[in-house]
Amino acid sequence: MQSSVKSLGLKIRSIGKNQTSQPAGAVTPERASPNNAVNDGTVMLSHGFCLAHKLGSGSYSKVRMAVHKTTRKRVAVKIIDRRRAPRDYQDHFLPRELAVIRQLQHPNVLRTYEWFEQNQKVYMVLELAESGDVLEYIRTVTKGAVPEVLARKWSLQTGRALLYMHGMDVVHRDVKCENLLLDRCNNIKLTDFGFVRSVGKGSLSKTFCGSAAYAAPEIIRSVPYCPLKSDVWALGVVIYILVVGCMPFGDDVKNIKKILHQQYSGAHFDASKNTAVRDECRDLIRSMLTISPKARLTLGEVMESEWLNQVQIS
Repeated sequence: MQSSVKSLGLKIRSIGKNQTSQPAGAVTPERASPNNAVNDGTVMLSHGFCLAHKLGSGSYSKVRMAVHKTTRKRVAVKIIDRRRAPRDYQDHFLPRELAVIRQLQHPNVLRTYEWFEQNQKVYMVLELAESGDVLEYIRTVTKGAVPEVLARKWSLQTGRALLYMHGMDVVHRDVKCENLLLDRCNNIKLTDFGFVRSVGKGSLSKTFCGSAAYAAPEIIRSVPYCPLKSDVWALGVVIYILVVGCMPFGDDVKNIKKILHQQYSGAHFDASKNTAVRDECRDLIRSMLTISPKARLTLGEVMESEWLNQVQIS
């Protein structure tokens, strides 16, 4: 059964179109609290930024908007509190993320300008994506599938970002709609590199990464998997959501067996509701959501597919 994207209880990690930013001139530094003499505002001021409002938060991290004191450039600042973060994340995932993010420079990858650590917190100064994320767009703007031209554009841009990363022998492992941010021109900015890792030719991963609704069956089955092919699967799920407007295999993350069963049944296109989805697009999605990783398309084959190349998108 297909599941509406609206039902996903996911936190928005970016500045949305419905949020109002404070004017640059109105941004004032955070005041130090009695319990935390050197707080985030003080730390960021020492690096030339005035912290503004919160854009999102998690169990051990938060994202704030900030403005550079001299240039008035607006950025996003991700603040990770080591005191609250799980040990496994600190020992394995965070070091990988910090080692990779400064190397990534691509038009469709969210830019990291700098990062530093102070008072057991990691501060990442990031490019500000001003138009929210793809999931938010589907929920609030189109309230379902997006127009084919836009779906193709976003699919191409996400594929290019992943192809760039794979060319650097780096895999993302958490591709999903809420990790696809949008700039002011509605261009994709791939973000959230908490599960990245370097890969060699033929190397396999064993860690369950990402969201179950986007996870390839080999990940759900907890067998060693090729992360290059799992990124392809996740992109296939994203494309399905873009053109159909709902999840292909449901979103009941508490019922993994149900998701796995639906994956083996294959992605379905309701003829009465999805007549606008071209055959070339359906064929591409099915080839990306093939159960066997060996039979699944490579990312290069995806980028050369008929549907993605019907219209050249810059």
